[in-house]
Amino acid sequence: MKKHFIVYENWAEMFLYFSDDVAGKLIKTLCKYSLTGEAEPEDKVIGAIFAMMKVSMDENNEKYRKKVERLNRNRINSGKQNFADEDQEEITYEYAD
Repeated sequence: MKKHFIVYENWAEMFLYFSDDVAGKLIKTLCKYSLTGEAEPEDKVIGAIFAMMKVSMDENNEKYRKKVERLNRNRINSGKQNFADEDQEEITYEYAD
């Protein structure tokens, strides 16, 4: 599983034109989609914008999946551990009081 997603510069420029409310809802939609693979914005405008961004996110995820597969094939051929296995460390968060 990827631990990040890309926000393109042209997306960032677009965010500057949105109200804080619209920008916040859109970034939450992008984050939800990145984490779960699902997002259904209630607002039609946000849904339309998200649909365009989702295409790029899906393309990036596919490129990542293919890269991991290629690296795993290369590691299998060299007798090393799978690439994705190394990336599965447990993450813990500590919060300051």
